[in-house]
Amino acid sequence: MKKQVLKIVSFVLSLSIGIALVWSLNLLINKQRIFEADGIIPSVEKESSVIRKALGEIEVKFKEFAPTRDSIVADFEVVNNSSVSAIYSAYPPSDDEKTVYSLPFLKVGGKEVKEFRCGTGLIDYELKPGESKIFRFSGLRHYWKEGKSIQVGFYFKKRLNKEYQTYWSENLPISDSIAKQLLKRQN
Repeated sequence: MKKQVLKIVSFVLSLSIGIALVWSLNLLINKQRIFEADGIIPSVEKESSVIRKALGEIEVKFKEFAPTRDSIVADFEVVNNSSVSAIYSAYPPSDDEKTVYSLPFLKVGGKEVKEFRCGTGLIDYELKPGESKIFRFSGLRHYWKEGKSIQVGFYFKKRLNKEYQTYWSENLPISDSIAKQLLKRQN
């Protein structure tokens, strides 16, 4: 009888400790969650939309294909949906250019393309909160493969962060007509 009472007391005590730990951890997470973005630490009492905005992402949206003399380029609208500036590296624009030329990253058929990257001539620029810019990818004809999806990513870091992160587009919507033009330019 003593063994059964001891087992029951031990079970109840273990269950109580477990519940107390889970409750404490939940309280700690909900009341003291720290979000670091540009040195700002918003409190959890703020609405979740404010928190999402502080930690917001860079959105890479395909805009259009545009033919050039010897290729087809893909233009992307890149939007900073956060409340902090984002830093990116790009080549200096000519006087009449509004398009950003940077070193994009690629996924072909879902696999990231590993290639030599030279950053000579790149300068750091700032994409302010709520701001957008058009980024151009001009290497489509070199990397596109018939029947394979292709995604383009751009490298950003939040202001005062040391780490860069790649933000990816959705798969490019390559129509039959664009595919024919790419095949023609690949030959």
